[in-house]
Amino acid sequence: MAQLYYDGSCGMCTGMAAQAVTHAQVRKLEVIDNTAPRGRQELSRLGMLERSRHTMVVCVGDKVYTESAAVVRVAWRLRGWRRLGVALWVIPKPLRDAGYRAVARRRSTKAANS
Repeated sequence: MAQLYYDGSCGMCTGMAAQAVTHAQVRKLEVIDNTAPRGRQELSRLGMLERSRHTMVVCVGDKVYTESAAVVRVAWRLRGWRRLGVALWVIPKPLRDAGYRAVARRRSTKAANS
């Protein structure tokens, strides 16, 4: 089971989390709001509480993934999205992360303007 920690104060992130819940394979992904008490507690234990405000965090076993690697790990666990995860994985990480950050900056701007 993987845990996806998302920004519960961001409309785009909440919408994506809802899609993840809809398409998740049974017992493959747990979606947790990083603004909820449980999310804050678990992220604090992982040393990722501050970082989670700026990136998606995915935990698989004892491994923690952020930015584009987190997106890939989630896609692999969603019905109909696995191919996207594979396609993203072959893109070099610096390019994937640059794309992730570009979307995250847009999200932050929209959240600040809303």
